[in-house]
Amino acid sequence: MEEVKAKKQHQLVRIEALEQFKKQLLSQDGIIEEFDSDLWGAMVEYVTVKTDKSVVVTFRDGTEIEGEIE
Repeated sequence: MEEVKAKKQHQLVRIEALEQFKKQLLSQDGIIEEFDSDLWGAMVEYVTVKTDKSVVVTFRDGTEIEGEIE
């Protein structure tokens, strides 16, 4: 039962994060042409920089994208 409650809480947190992201996007005027720290903060949970010159961006919804630093 505790596992089900924990999963439900996790889902509620994800929903709230997505709602905040949606709100932030809707508040933008037109095309985003420069870095927006509020939008970044609404989307990104954290960035991991690895010793092999790669980075992993972890979004608030749990999605991860890996790339290389040139």
